[in-house]
Amino acid sequence: MTVRRVSPAKCKMWALHVRVEDSINSASCASLIASIRRHGQRHPVLARPRHSTDGTEYELIYGARRLFSAQQLGVDLLVDVRDIDDRAALIEMDIENRPREDISPYERGVNYSRWLRAGYFKNQMELAKELGISEARVSRLLKYSQLPAVVVAVFDSVRDIRE
Repeated sequence: MTVRRVSPAKCKMWALHVRVEDSINSASCASLIASIRRHGQRHPVLARPRHSTDGTEYELIYGARRLFSAQQLGVDLLVDVRDIDDRAALIEMDIENRPREDISPYERGVNYSRWLRAGYFKNQMELAKELGISEARVSRLLKYSQLPAVVVAVFDSVRDIRE
């Protein structure tokens, strides 16, 4: 594990990260911003080196809220830099984010469906095994990804869609 301090301007979120972009704002990150301002960043984000022409050097696997908070505060970001492939990155991201209450079952289901369609996992059984959760849980979460857009649109936020 190589942890370093990095300018947020050199970081870009991974396209497969699980957060819905419009859920990351000053209001939703207020307590994290206050905590980092007072105590500093305690837990690094996970990233891998990125070879890009846009000035970014790191692709963040998880840590979207910490990235936003560091940008708002104008401070460097603690980054754990690893060379990992997409599949390993998905597993690490899921483990990091699973205890977070602000990622809804809907968001998890949509992401699991996306990972299966993209071929990162062969089937639901393999996904469940690699993530260390039950096949029944994966099956329940995947049902969210099948909700019609008209149903999803009824909710103020996808974070409100729950069992």
